[in-house]
Amino acid sequence: GPVSHRTLRFSFKCQLPSLLQLRHRETNHRIKRGTQDVVTEWQRLLDDGVVKNRAELARRVGVSRARITRALTHT
Repeated sequence: GPVSHRTLRFSFKCQLPSLLQLRHRETNHRIKRGTQDVVTEWQRLLDDGVVKNRAELARRVGVSRARITRALTHT
């Protein structure tokens, strides 16, 4: 029968495209809900040295580096 994504992910340590899309969708939803709060948090992570650069921040939150740059420069 069908196997759940959770079972596949933990059994085979893989990232399915649908799981990545879900992660991006959740992040996008958070961005739309509280853009200023999210951008402030991202800037704090950069300023405090928690992440080295925008690319690392993008990998950490699950969005593109371009989205990080656009959000940080347009607020």
